[in-house]
Amino acid sequence: MYGTTLRGSGVERVVMIGRRGVAQAAFSPKELRELLSLPNVRVRVEPPGHVEGLDEEDAKDLDASRPRRRAREAVAKAAANTAAADATSDRPTKELVIKFLRSPTRFESETGDPDGTPPMSPSTPSVRVTLRANALEGASGSRRAVPDASVAEPEVLRDVSLVLRSVGYKGIRVDEDVPFDDENGVVPNAHGRVLTERGGEIVRGLYAAGWIKRGPTGIIGTNLRCAEETVGALIHDDERGRLREVCEVCEEEEDDDVALSLSEVLRRRGVKVVSKEGWARIDAAEREIGRMAGKPREKFVDLDEMLRVAEGADARAVD
Repeated sequence: MYGTTLRGSGVERVVMIGRRGVAQAAFSPKELRELLSLPNVRVRVEPPGHVEGLDEEDAKDLDASRPRRRAREAVAKAAANTAAADATSDRPTKELVIKFLRSPTRFESETGDPDGTPPMSPSTPSVRVTLRANALEGASGSRRAVPDASVAEPEVLRDVSLVLRSVGYKGIRVDEDVPFDDENGVVPNAHGRVLTERGGEIVRGLYAAGWIKRGPTGIIGTNLRCAEETVGALIHDDERGRLREVCEVCEEEEDDDVALSLSEVLRRRGVKVVSKEGWARIDAAEREIGRMAGKPREKFVDLDEMLRVAEGADARAVD
């Protein structure tokens, strides 16, 4: 759908800017290949020769990550295909430029240069973007982008109609009672089991999943595998009695010191649990609502609606 919209739009050039290099780029290989294979789009990679001319530390970063190696191969192949296509007369009308080792430092309204040169498109609001050239320093796994002193003049992109910021996120502490790694913005954990600190002891009954577990990386498939690992650890611990404890809400009962299963503790505490069957109803309802709207799925955003469907309500009756 988005590809069709882009082909029919007036967008002719898209510039993707990365402050570090191809060896550190957090591309999803599959999505990157699809992006680089869009019809009628010329792909240009800058600085020239960057993808091939990696130093020893960058090579180590690639050796440590198969997805990054595959992404680098896809970028190199796209650049080679563009070079071959440039030798023909049948050139694409749209262009994707991937600029590595660059950081935007200034955004200015495009009102013309001081020498009187007008903006390229006076009728269209646009901005001028100033880019700083970067160099990388530090060991493999912790490469940092710093200003490149060998490049005297900044690069300027003119007539930019739209700027989208996508530089990732960093987790923050939300509860003083939950261990937190401030340096990396994650909850310290081992396969989802929360630790007292990096390399510390396991905190019984506490688990993490998603970006707060591993940092802001990956796509939906990554999150699925991440959640499966954490849930697998939780089930493993429960089956071995590691989640069983004296039930605090049972203190007035005769069996106040009995060890209870997780499901029984939740039931006695009045926690509403969605079963596997309930999740299947939610999944089916989202797919059906999405199908009627011409989409793969329409996600529920209201918790009460989701719970009603999980309990068996007709999705078509949910407002």
